[in-house]
Amino acid sequence: MSGGLDSSLLAALAVEQLPGIDSFAVGAEGSDDLEYARICAKYLGTKHHELVYNAQDLAQVLNTVIRSLETYDAPLVRSSVPNYYLAKLAAGHVNTVLSGEGADELFAGYSYLLGLSTNELQREMRTAVTNMHSLSIQRSNRMTSLFGVEVLIPFLDQDLIEYAFRIKPELHFGPEDEVKWVLRTASASLLPEEVIYRPKQKFSRGAGSA
Repeated sequence: MSGGLDSSLLAALAVEQLPGIDSFAVGAEGSDDLEYARICAKYLGTKHHELVYNAQDLAQVLNTVIRSLETYDAPLVRSSVPNYYLAKLAAGHVNTVLSGEGADELFAGYSYLLGLSTNELQREMRTAVTNMHSLSIQRSNRMTSLFGVEVLIPFLDQDLIEYAFRIKPELHFGPEDEVKWVLRTASASLLPEEVIYRPKQKFSRGAGSA
């Protein structure tokens, strides 16, 4: 649970079926992700677990992260280090976790998509989903596998992917150009407003590893 819309919405839906489930958050001291995750965990009543790291902790696992990723791509490495500690934290409590990956790609969660034509938007979103195996999915799978944790990604369910691509492109943006408007609207009765309307942040920045 990063305290962003995607993982928080998954947690809210999961809590409806399994009240009191575990949630996990990692970040540097004072990071936004830790703060918002606490807000969401309290609101949903999850059994919340945290791990706080510092620069020395990040440096200590950098070689392991790069070796596991099999890439030196800087943005991917920056965001994978929090994933490493997240998997390590979760492994002490559960065998399987849910991840909010895929929501930004399916529901237009990136600000650079604003202003694109209908055809450009649809083409860019399909490309983003297609390329996830070498970016965020690679990050999630490689880091959790280090600790024997299985990661499930509900947003990438085939039926949901097909549904998302049928949504009219103009519905993805709010009246003031808010991104991911479909999910924000769908979350209205499930999450606190500060989580629903939290501005989008890269995982590495929100978790303080950037």
